[in-house]
Amino acid sequence: MFFLAKIRLSIPWVLFMAVCLVLPVTAVTAQEATGVAPAVEPAPATEPVQPAARPFVEAVLTGNNVNVRQGPGTEYPIYYTAPMGTWIEVVDRQGQWLEIEFPAKGFSWVSRDYLQKIAPEDIGVVTGSNISVRSGPGTQFDRNYVVQAGHKFKILGIDASGVWYRVSPMPDATAWIMADYVKLSGPLPGEGPAPTQPAQPVAPATPATPAATQPAAAAPPAADVYAEKMDDAENAFKTETSKENPAEWDINKLEEAYKDVEANASQPLLVVRARARLAELKAYTAVKERALELGKVDDDLKARLGELEKARQQETTAPVAHAISPYIATGKVEKFYVPGLGDATHKLMKNGEVISYLLRSKVLDLAVYEGKISGLKGTIVSLPGLEIQIIDVTSAAALAGQGK
Repeated sequence: MFFLAKIRLSIPWVLFMAVCLVLPVTAVTAQEATGVAPAVEPAPATEPVQPAARPFVEAVLTGNNVNVRQGPGTEYPIYYTAPMGTWIEVVDRQGQWLEIEFPAKGFSWVSRDYLQKIAPEDIGVVTGSNISVRSGPGTQFDRNYVVQAGHKFKILGIDASGVWYRVSPMPDATAWIMADYVKLSGPLPGEGPAPTQPAQPVAPATPATPAATQPAAAAPPAADVYAEKMDDAENAFKTETSKENPAEWDINKLEEAYKDVEANASQPLLVVRARARLAELKAYTAVKERALELGKVDDDLKARLGELEKARQQETTAPVAHAISPYIATGKVEKFYVPGLGDATHKLMKNGEVISYLLRSKVLDLAVYEGKISGLKGTIVSLPGLEIQIIDVTSAAALAGQGK
């Protein structure tokens, strides 16, 4: 009896152990049968980390035609040369060399023959050596600078012909420039601010005095008004030099504005910029003076032509037959045009030199005599300040035996 009672007590325990062993196997079998794995909560998506913008200090070039290089040394290739007065952003220093943000030079263009797209799709890598980065989509546009194989750009678009990519510098692209030709507007990042004056000791407290009217607090110093004047001068410079006729440029107004900034601005960088513009205005002055000279010659020519036209109207147009008649000039007739002498269509050459300009004739076609040694008849027109004579041709003849 005791034995049977022991067996009856052991049966529930055996059944419990059997259920514990069977349940995990049943669960695995059910998963394999359905092919469905338990749901797993996905990890939250993360945004791509953009490179942090490097702190920089604005600076201006104090030398002309300064080389901007690929590395901190004269052994590195030159990207391009920058003129005096160019503004740059300096991010670091290495010895006598400053690291600057890569020059954007406005919109830049690279031939797609030398720029291969890589992932992501808006990035391109240069595949050739000494590849020109130009100011427009074509070889007729100015070269901004030159890059080497492996240089990366951000692709902004493509031209209508599908041949040129419009690009901009990568966020981390930099170049190098010699510090001797740079005027910094402040300390570089990491070099610390300029030294400050030590704190003054605090004076002991004084007994309270009867209330009195305190003077008004001094107003904070006003911003340098010459920074605004420099901006106004720059806007005036763009307006004047955009005029098509250089004779209309108001150079005197520009010089007065820049000289005012140079003499009175408190910021050294404004003084440097003003001096650079004043030096540049000398070239613009020469262009204007030449335009004025050509304009005066053109006015004199028009007046003289008016007089000749009046005289011609009073004369008979019937040809005069002469067996032999001397020519006022002989030489080779060639096509000619120059702005400011709009009524001169041909020139007369002798021994490789221009001896006369020929006005557009109303009685014969000078094109018939182009490339031929010809004798000319007509009236000689002289203009003050013009060494070469002008001929109003009335008749011409190719000289026999002279050839072309």
